[in-house]
Amino acid sequence: MRQFMQVLASLLFFASSLMSSFAFAAPAARVSWEPVTPIDSIRPQLDPLTLVIRLSDAEGRALSQAAVHVRLEAPQTQTLVSTDFPVVEGSALFDSRVVVKDGLLPIKIVPPIRGSYRFVVDVDPIGQDASFAPTRSEWQAQVGENPAKKKNLVIFMSILIGLAAGSGLVLGITRPARTRSRGLVLGAMLGTFALGLPSRSDAHGDEEHGPGQTLESQAKSVTTPSRSGLHLVLDLPTEHPRVGNLSALHVALLDAQNQLVPARIELSFTQLEHGIEVFRTEAWTPSGTFDWQGQFYDGSSHQITVRAWPGEQAESLTLTTTIEVEGVAPPPLAVAKSFGSLLALTAAAVALGCWLGLSLRNRRELTA
Repeated sequence: MRQFMQVLASLLFFASSLMSSFAFAAPAARVSWEPVTPIDSIRPQLDPLTLVIRLSDAEGRALSQAAVHVRLEAPQTQTLVSTDFPVVEGSALFDSRVVVKDGLLPIKIVPPIRGSYRFVVDVDPIGQDASFAPTRSEWQAQVGENPAKKKNLVIFMSILIGLAAGSGLVLGITRPARTRSRGLVLGAMLGTFALGLPSRSDAHGDEEHGPGQTLESQAKSVTTPSRSGLHLVLDLPTEHPRVGNLSALHVALLDAQNQLVPARIELSFTQLEHGIEVFRTEAWTPSGTFDWQGQFYDGSSHQITVRAWPGEQAESLTLTTTIEVEGVAPPPLAVAKSFGSLLALTAAAVALGCWLGLSLRNRRELTA
């Protein structure tokens, strides 16, 4: 009986401990995605996707501070047809850890290609904060193709199919003895197919600093002049920023004694060739340092701008610098897919034209 009471007491203690652990477990944080611009109106390489990631506790109150790992993945490679920027397909456009204050993380980015973009956010408490549990949230944004490019593609494909079908029609009607006519038709067919071949210059990111061009190392450290005893430092450790790869940067705000100063940091990238701001975000740094890994998806000059607001001050420090990004040739598989698709389309149009031509020639011979 005594042993039975001891076992029962142990079971009750275990059950009460288990219930209390569930009762006091921190709830997950709430992550909401609030697009500022309508997704349907965004054109790749032209219009920004602007959104605010809002973080709150279980009762809807904004989280005062949270550590956030944010990642954006470009659309995956398609099976048959590549985009006009295949180097970026399936790659990470940014992958970084930041500190978010007051539950708001704004992000602005110009999508480089059409397709489904995947955002992943991991939210973790800082220090001894037990108001919420680590939380993961994902969100997808579907970006359509530029309507102007759709129109141009329809016109181009109509011309390609029309020329190929017309060549096949003449080839089918022409008698086998007329080798010269057939030779001319075959030449027209080859010319038609050549019109559709993807040229190397079509690879976005290869216009200004393409493959084979040796660029000087872009690794450097830039410092603003001292202002009110403060100076801003930007370190770029990546020697050769390349399209398709993440590039790192490090920001620090220091006082006259080279001590780190807490600040709100805003970071932006501007593609200088077209004057388009392709990326912007901001975060809070209680340690005085800010690290970011992002991709430059155009092989051209980019301006990096950093603004820092020390503590709660309204006046900011600004730092700008320019880097050169190395372009990358389209992957061979993407070129092969484009080549194969155009070849199949041209062959199908020629075959259809030949079939119609043979049918017309047979009818003529029967009625003759």
